[in-house]
Amino acid sequence: MKKAILAAGFGVFLAQAAVAKSYLGLSYAFFETELESGGISVDFDTPTIQFALGHQFNENLGAEFRVGLGADEDSSFGLDVEISDYFALYLKPTLPLSDTLSLYALLGVAKTTVDTSFGDDDDSDISYGFGFSADANSEVSFFAEYVSLYDDSDDGVDVEINGFNLGVAFLF
Repeated sequence: MKKAILAAGFGVFLAQAAVAKSYLGLSYAFFETELESGGISVDFDTPTIQFALGHQFNENLGAEFRVGLGADEDSSFGLDVEISDYFALYLKPTLPLSDTLSLYALLGVAKTTVDTSFGDDDDSDISYGFGFSADANSEVSFFAEYVSLYDDSDDGVDVEINGFNLGVAFLF
């Protein structure tokens, strides 16, 4: 009996290992940072270049670590705003639609640093998103997604950072 249980457990482990895959990702995020205070709202285009390291444990669940670096700053009303960097950790539930297409969600936490002409601010917040990926072959996958990186109020200023992300992942 013990041998049968061990064999079944080993078989499950091998099946999971066959599905499991790791990846490195590179993407460009078209983030928008919105600052609102006293009924006045100003939007800034704050794109980032993102790097990801992820692991898909099975066809339905993965995890991902991301680092984003500011690609450009935007100015309005004499105020300069740029995402300096961010670090995020996500759980990634996935729904395969076919052998090559998948829908997924992102749920995690991000620590974001925003540089402005009146000072820098960094803070952590819940981050979430959803997207789809398309495998080009067994080594390359393309993805498009929406991400809410940050949404918080601090000292009477509401800050929201969200946008769309396009990228490529190299599977290994």
